Formats: sequence, structure tokens, C-alpha cells
Amino acid sequence: MINKQFLIILIILSGSIAIKAQTRLNDSNALAANGISGTSQPGLQFWIKENEYNSKITLLEKQVSMLEEMLKKTSEPKSGITDVAGITSLEQNNPDPVSEYATLSYKVPSGSKGQIFVYNQDGVVVKTASVSKNGQSVIYVKDMPIGIYTYSLVLNGKSILSKQMLVAR
Repeated sequence: MINKQFLIILIILSGSIAIKAQTRLNDSNALAANGISGTSQPGLQFWIKENEYNSKITLLEKQVSMLEEMLKKTSEPKSGITDVAGITSLEQNNPDPVSEYATLSYKVPSGSKGQIFVYNQDGVVVKTASVSKNGQSVIYVKDMPIGIYTYSLVLNGKSILSKQMLVAR
């Protein structure tokens, strides 16, 4: 995924280059208008420079348009889940650390099909729980070795949020 701040910096830099190119072109035109030139054919020299600058400006404008499109695509919500940040949450397990049962609390969009997956440090799923309408699932951990586990809220087949859980005795 492309970092939005990186794209914004690229857009700003592209715009800065275009402004500098236009300024140089304007300076060259002013010199030509005053009859100052280093060649015997100032009109041709400035025409060539103007075409070079216009080509660069056109290229930069295309690049900025492409970057804006990429930025727009990265800010669009993912299909199947609308406004996840506003209506989806996953809380830290309770109790923390846990020794027997962990209660996992969450909020999910209505109509979403979800599960909670618990992974060990090797990334292997060791427990699963279905997402319930009451916003809580209970995981029995007494049979799990002491350690740090990651639990993830998965909605409509996509991992949305994750937290870590410490199993201790």
C-alpha cells in the first residue's frame, strides 16, 4: 500500500518543479523581449526552451493526476465493509493477563459475518470463536501454554483488527 504522506509529498514536489519551470520560461521570455540573448537566433532558442518546459509541465501534470488517482483509490472504503473505522472496534481482552477464560469485546457492523482467530507466536490458529450479536466472545485458555497470543477480528473474510493477549498462570 502506498503511504498517503508520501503521495502528498510527491504531489507538492511535482508542483514545485512545474512552478520553477514556468518561472524560468517567463524569465527567458522577458530577456528575449528586451533583446538580451547569447545566440544569433534568440527567437528559435526561446521557442525550443518553451517547448521543453511545456513538455516537462505536461508530464508533471500527468504524474500529479496519476498520484491523485492513486491517493483516491487508497482512501476508498474496502468492499463489503463500510466505514470500518467508525463502527468497528476490538477491545483488549479481560482479564489481562488471562489464566482461564478471556472475554473479548468488539463492535461490528450489523449483518457482518465474523470470527475471532487466536494465533500463537508461530502464526498458527489455536482457537476460533464466532462473533456474537452481544459484542462479546469468551475464549477458554487454560489448555493453552503460557505465552503471548494474537487475536484478530475477521469480518466478511478480511482481517480488520488485532490485539495481543498474555496467557499466564
